[in-house]
Amino acid sequence: MLSILLPIYNFDVRQLVRDLERQCREAQMPYEILCYDDRSGEKYRRLNRQIGDLPGVSYQELPENVGRSRIRNLLGRAARHDYLLFIDCDSQVVRPDYLQKYRQAARPDTILCGGRVYSRIPPQSLEHYFHWYYGRRREQKLASERAQTPYNAFLTHHFVIPKALFLDIQFEESLREYGHEDTLFGLELK
Repeated sequence: MLSILLPIYNFDVRQLVRDLERQCREAQMPYEILCYDDRSGEKYRRLNRQIGDLPGVSYQELPENVGRSRIRNLLGRAARHDYLLFIDCDSQVVRPDYLQKYRQAARPDTILCGGRVYSRIPPQSLEHYFHWYYGRRREQKLASERAQTPYNAFLTHHFVIPKALFLDIQFEESLREYGHEDTLFGLELK
């Protein structure tokens, strides 16, 4: 039914993966959770190796950094199930029926895009402040707002796509740096 695909770069994903695995198990749904690390620092790889022992979870470390587009394509091609749920590694599961909602809404001709919510409290780190500031103003939108221009508002933060459709489009691998692979993917969907 659902392949949960998690591209990882320099982030501790242990709690996220545990939460996802628990929801899959409790819902008694067929699943796999594929976690590919895009050559994070050793600190994060050492922490995240622990998730490979969880049921239904596969953890792999790529030998080199391949970028945001290519890692998503690798994950999508490796997936076994008919629906792909891509989740960014800095995500959190914020509701107990998170996966059930996606499971119930999945359709062969539909792409489901989840929203993005930022904390009301700004980060203390100046390094993260701009991302928070920009995200609260540009990315954090209600579903009704995003639906008005669905292809322009596409974000890769978390979305479900039928595998057959994903394999037809895929991400543009020439884009290796951060940003706009989601914009181009949204235009391709259109």
